[in-house]
Amino acid sequence: MDFVQCLEKLESAGMLARVKSDVDPVRELAGVASHFDGKQVLLFEKIHGQKFPLAMGLWWNRHNIAHLFDTTADKLPARLSEAVAILYSAPAAPVVVANARSGQNTHPHAGTRRRRRIP
Repeated sequence: MDFVQCLEKLESAGMLARVKSDVDPVRELAGVASHFDGKQVLLFEKIHGQKFPLAMGLWWNRHNIAHLFDTTADKLPARLSEAVAILYSAPAAPVVVANARSGQNTHPHAGTRRRRRIP
């Protein structure tokens, strides 16, 4: 399941709130988010000056995550433990990059994000 599918699943269960109006990331975003803290996942569709939407609050409560794993909040720790055990039993092979400089970022999208100063 990819991230878009996660958001769709949460929305179909009423666990996602969409903010469709243009939101100022410095003056408004945190205030809007505080009203939903611990409740619904938020999807800000338009953030002033930004190209992409922003999802926030996926980890606010166990019920949201449990829903994504098709379990209940009380069974979530065991379900996550099972998922980690599966990853450890069949780890992915490392990717070797020929002639990479030490400290070089070899991620395919490296350098595509602007660095922003945190206010």
